[in-house]
Order: sequence, then structure tokens, then C-alpha cells
Amino acid sequence: LKTLKFGLGRVGLFRSRDLVLVSGFAAIYIGYGYVSSVFFRQFTRSLDLFFLIAVLFAVLAVIVEKPGTATLLGAVTGLIFFGTPAPAAQHIAASLVANGLVFDLYLYFTRMKRVNSMSRTHITIAAALGNLVMAIVGLLALEASGLPIPAIVWPLALVGDPIVGAAGGLFGLSVARRIRIPTAVARLK
Repeated sequence: LKTLKFGLGRVGLFRSRDLVLVSGFAAIYIGYGYVSSVFFRQFTRSLDLFFLIAVLFAVLAVIVEKPGTATLLGAVTGLIFFGTPAPAAQHIAASLVANGLVFDLYLYFTRMKRVNSMSRTHITIAAALGNLVMAIVGLLALEASGLPIPAIVWPLALVGDPIVGAAGGLFGLSVARRIRIPTAVARLK
């Protein structure tokens, strides 16, 4: 799979390691999503899944350093949800792809302005914006399918989900620092 690197005029390919990371993270998200929906949904209202996807996107952005990895993770995970008995799999898939796309596009356009600059702030904002879009797309898809959404859910989702995304992005950076060699992550200050 061909991708543009996070910089101007550079083209690269996803390496097999990158694709293994994406598939492994998709398995983690789907596995935890199942456990969460069965045991924790009444307590967390899926905020833990918003946190986890932001963590996984941040780790991918730091380790792989190529745009498109978050979108690829969202697409792979969303497609797998179509094969599961998950309720409203189409809204989950659309939300995950939209989240990954916004995350990748924000990082791509902010990196175009300043070469080799993916800061903690950029990751945090990308995660918050991605989760905001994920909430909007998910709620709109649920409403379009005929499921009534209580009026209080919209403001809570539009405020809470980006905050959870930002927290997930920051946690993902701390995880990436422990995974990746210290010199490569040192630029994220």
C-alpha cells in the first residue's frame, strides 16, 4: 500500500511491520470492544472505546510516521464489525473511518507547514478532533437509522468525547515513548 510520508514531496510504502501493527491494533480494539460492550457498557457508555481508539491512533502516528495509518485502522476495524453481531455495525464503521481520516488529515496538514514537527499538541488536537467527528458521525448515523437520541446526548458527546480523545492521545504518546527508541520520540516535546 502506497502512502505519502508526513512531509512534503516524500512517498513511501507501508511496510509489513506497519500492516502487522494495524491488524494487531484492530484485534485489540475489537476484542476489548466486545468485552466492554458486554460487561462495561452500562457504566462507561463506550467512552472507554473512544479513549482506546485515540490511544491506538497516537501510537500508530508516532511509530509508523506515515499518514493513512489511522484511516487504515479505522477502515479495517469497521469492516470487521460488519462480520460481527454488533448492533448498528454501519454506524460503528462510518464513525471509525471518519475518526481516522480526520486524525490523519490534521496531522498531515499541520506537518506540511513545518517539516518534521509532530508535537504532543498536534497529536492531542488530532485525537480530540477525530473523536469529535466520530461522535457526530455515529450519532447522525444512529438518528438516520431511526433510533431516537435523547437531546442531552448531543451536548454531552460534543464536549465529553473530544476531552476523552485528547486524554487518549496523551496516553498514547506515553505508550509510544516506551515502545519506540528514545531518540526518535525525543522530538515530540
